Amino acid sequence: MKKHIKNTVLGIFAAVCVIALNGCVFNVDRITKQKSGQASSDGLTEAAIDMSGYSGDITVGGTEDSLVKATVSVSEMVKTGSDKSASDELAVTVTKTDSVGRIGFVFSSDKDLWEQLRLENVTLTCNSQLAISAKTVSGDINVNDIAGIINLETTSGNVSADVVRGCKIKVVSGDVNVSLKPDSSFRLANIETTSGDITVHVKKGLKANLDLKTTSGSIHTPNDNNSLLNGGDSLTAITCKATSGDIRIEEDR
Repeated sequence: MKKHIKNTVLGIFAAVCVIALNGCVFNVDRITKQKSGQASSDGLTEAAIDMSGYSGDITVGGTEDSLVKATVSVSEMVKTGSDKSASDELAVTVTKTDSVGRIGFVFSSDKDLWEQLRLENVTLTCNSQLAISAKTVSGDINVNDIAGIINLETTSGNVSADVVRGCKIKVVSGDVNVSLKPDSSFRLANIETTSGDITVHVKKGLKANLDLKTTSGSIHTPNDNNSLLNGGDSLTAITCKATSGDIRIEEDR
């Protein structure tokens, strides 16, 4: 009986110590900061961002400016009262390589601080005539007001984009919603998803050859023809493939 009481007292004492220690270690606040980097778009034909080593949403917007600018929102847990912040050591860079402006993240401090950071989302703005390449592991991708060809990829997330000259979009788990606003140079929209629906909005009267395939799901087109849209056009193609998901081609009214 005495042994049992002793063990109980020791257990309570140990629990109190753990709670006290946890109170010291985990007395923290979550803070969020924004970090930016930019470079001239002179000589560039494409802007690229690869978030495959992180998770977070990507938003791309076109402007008339001659700059490529990336702004990342980062959050971290900081011990209350501490003046040491991991995000202060983070730099957003735009590196020009072979006419491509590549967005990068450089961390100048120790690894332990880097692991405290969480990249919430990235906003990329650039000249609307540039091509765009964007990749993320877990997050949505949204592209607006970009005239160049776009190449988008996400493992888990939805994709929404306006397409003028063409696109290649690949999603493992997530829906794709695309609005085609083709100019005279448009040739191909290639969209693929493993698990998710694909919706393509086209302007009324657009002619295109169609290649639409889904293993488990339905296919809908304005004229119930899965091969030709408004009679077809050998120079314009829309290719959509889904393993599990519906495919819809919707004509604007």
